[in-house]
Amino acid sequence: MTQHHKVFQVDHHEDIAVITLQPANSGYRYADVHKESNVVLHLFDQPAHNHVVVDLSQVDIMSSSMIGVFVRLFRKISNAGGCAAFCSASENMTRIVQDMNLTQIWSIFPTREAAIEAIQNKITN
Repeated sequence: MTQHHKVFQVDHHEDIAVITLQPANSGYRYADVHKESNVVLHLFDQPAHNHVVVDLSQVDIMSSSMIGVFVRLFRKISNAGGCAAFCSASENMTRIVQDMNLTQIWSIFPTREAAIEAIQNKITN
């Protein structure tokens, strides 16, 4: 099941949620980010959702508030024993994620498929 919103699109690949940050030509409204991030965070209150891949293929820059959403999400996943990863980032987004040292905690993969495969391998090992 895919959920489409203004800020996030949520897809599911078996027991891995794939969240795609949607393009924002003129930025996101704070209210939309706040509302949708709460919906996404609450998805992971359910035991069936323990793993996440964040697909950055649609964006080339991310606000600090958006980074905060992903830090909260990834910490929630990690604290619950799940796996989290970024994927499909542009050069600029990769640099942003690396500059914030987020890759020290969560991996970044070149494709969605590579991220899903890496998480599935972690789950089964």
